[in-house]
Amino acid sequence: MKFTAAEVDFIRTELGIPVSAEEKDEETLEKIWEAACEIEIEESNRLDELTEKGRIAVDLVTKLGEQ
Repeated sequence: MKFTAAEVDFIRTELGIPVSAEEKDEETLEKIWEAACEIEIEESNRLDELTEKGRIAVDLVTKLGEQ
């Protein structure tokens, strides 16, 4: 999976998951997907409009789900 620099920064900073720009480890990708889903669910239930953090999480969930 190829991630942009912004996605790598988000995954490392917000999700606390070490990741490379071209991550191939399925276990790591699953962890990213699960953590991003948590953010998406939390923000969707709590807010009328997603924050930037929520939007990036949604994009990651979609990107990883399409793989």
